[in-house]
Amino acid sequence: MRINKLCPGILLLTGILLLAVSGCEYDAPGSIWDSKPEGNPPATISSIDPAIATAGANEITLVGSNFSANAVDNTVYFNNVQAEIITASSTELTVLRPAISGDAIDVILAITDVVELAKFDGYQIDEVHGGYGLFESSEIITSFTVDDDENILLAYQNRDLVQLTPDGVKTVIGATGALVSDMKVASDGSLYLQRRNHKSMYRFADGMEEGEELYEWNNKMFFFDIDDNGNAYAGGNGTYLSIYTADGTSSTGPEFIDFDVMGIRIYNGYVYVLAVADDGSEEVTGIYRCQITSGGGALSERELVYDLSSLGTEAELSDMIISADGTVYVATEGEHPLLVVKSDGTIYPFYKNMLVPTAVEIEWGSGNYMYQRLGGDNNGLERIDMGGPGA
Repeated sequence: MRINKLCPGILLLTGILLLAVSGCEYDAPGSIWDSKPEGNPPATISSIDPAIATAGANEITLVGSNFSANAVDNTVYFNNVQAEIITASSTELTVLRPAISGDAIDVILAITDVVELAKFDGYQIDEVHGGYGLFESSEIITSFTVDDDENILLAYQNRDLVQLTPDGVKTVIGATGALVSDMKVASDGSLYLQRRNHKSMYRFADGMEEGEELYEWNNKMFFFDIDDNGNAYAGGNGTYLSIYTADGTSSTGPEFIDFDVMGIRIYNGYVYVLAVADDGSEEVTGIYRCQITSGGGALSERELVYDLSSLGTEAELSDMIISADGTVYVATEGEHPLLVVKSDGTIYPFYKNMLVPTAVEIEWGSGNYMYQRLGGDNNGLERIDMGGPGA
């Protein structure tokens, strides 16, 4: 039969194939673990300083081991928010306070060429800012201040003088009579208002619904402050400081001819002046001060305390305030609304990437809260917990 004739051929072919296979070695891939990267030793986070990120803590330091001393090789997350690293060593990483708050935040550290992540569970970061008060589009604020009871006193563009209480109640308490560029509450509780780019200053004593014109400066003014003796000091654009003493006499102080004065604050026996140099001027944009040399308000010549010219024109400096410990904060209408100026002259954003741009005016309350008047399309106030009192 035909089938019987095919069998011997099939058997021969099968034998040849088996011999061919047995003469070759199967080259299979090795185990994936043969090339497992060893990497660097894993990092550990043993503690975080401060133990709780309370208000005022602008920086947070991770303490541990096997960190990379090269800052760019470290990546730090607070939950899903990446933090900006300031300094790095093998045992410490300092980051800027991230824009997150909560009492059970996971801190995660990833390092280049390290397989394992370092983790610290349950870190607490307190909330430090938020909108304060609700304002209609028609309630355009031109200036504000805060009294000893933490009431916000506001001057509106429509000339209303408004009180905003801590529990959120707004009440019209008077009429300003003019556009206001600066306001202060004196030690006797009286409210002083500076008419914008004008010589006139007004005062509202307790219970007054209309301000009385108190006196006239020697020049048109924008900003002022009052010392504990009742002496007032004011500045404007391209002029001298003006002084009006408690006994009713006026005088001319140090010159700021080539400047726009953007803020005046009194601290520890000095009048501090935020002065922006005019374009083309050889003067330096910065914070100057003049010593109060008598109870009658006499001032020494100006001296430059902090050079702010490195900030450039993009910062758009708009105001200045001083804390109880002498730290200076500058408001800007730029991306970073609040800059801290340290005693060694270093300048950096406070609560970076957390606050609402922009700041056209800042004022400290009677406690730890600073209030920021927003600019541009963000009409209203932001309340910021600074972790300490103002001057």
